[in-house]
Amino acid sequence: MSDRLWWRIGAACGILYVVLEITGLGFGIANSFAGVDLDSSKGEIARAFANPASTGAWVGIYLEVLSILFFVVFAARLWATLRRAEGDPGWISLAAFGSALTFATMTLFAFALGGTAAYWAGHGLNAQISLALGQVGFAAYVLTWAVGALFLGGTAAVVLRTGALSRWLGWSAAVIAAASLAAVAAPISGPAQLPAFLFLLWIVAASIVLMRHEEEQAPVLTGALSPSS
Repeated sequence: MSDRLWWRIGAACGILYVVLEITGLGFGIANSFAGVDLDSSKGEIARAFANPASTGAWVGIYLEVLSILFFVVFAARLWATLRRAEGDPGWISLAAFGSALTFATMTLFAFALGGTAAYWAGHGLNAQISLALGQVGFAAYVLTWAVGALFLGGTAAVVLRTGALSRWLGWSAAVIAAASLAAVAAPISGPAQLPAFLFLLWIVAASIVLMRHEEEQAPVLTGALSPSS
């Protein structure tokens, strides 16, 4: 398999992440196993976990977990482009990649809590435990907005300073990062979910841009990373 194809696959993983994330979420909602938030009452939580999770709900959780693995690959692909453009010491691009890994870890933690609640749903799960699992999971999800903002902010800083990718991609990342941080301050407000949706749209756009830049970047990067360099 050629190096160019590998670079293109890495870029395309961002699109796969978004597709699997949205599909998994859709399965969860369609099977009446939506999560709870910080504003959910004990009665709402008790009803949410009163019945066992269906097969469709488990398929949704699996797809969302799988999506995070593709996100990590995409983040590594993006980091390779940003690191090359930034040069030494490359700490801003590294901070962006590190925050992407933190984002993935925290998201998987939130899924673990939700999966635990789903496993025990309909089997006499204590209301207080349901409340704890549901709300801690949602809190972890909200905190991913903050680390996601660092990922976007670091990416924006490198793109706007070096022109590594299209500047509109850098400016949009900066705006979404600011909106994400604002959403953390009011997570149960109506517009709080909008930055998370814009984050997914940005990932798709970044994937497409990376794939279009692949032919220019891959040969140079391959030579730069070869043992003889």
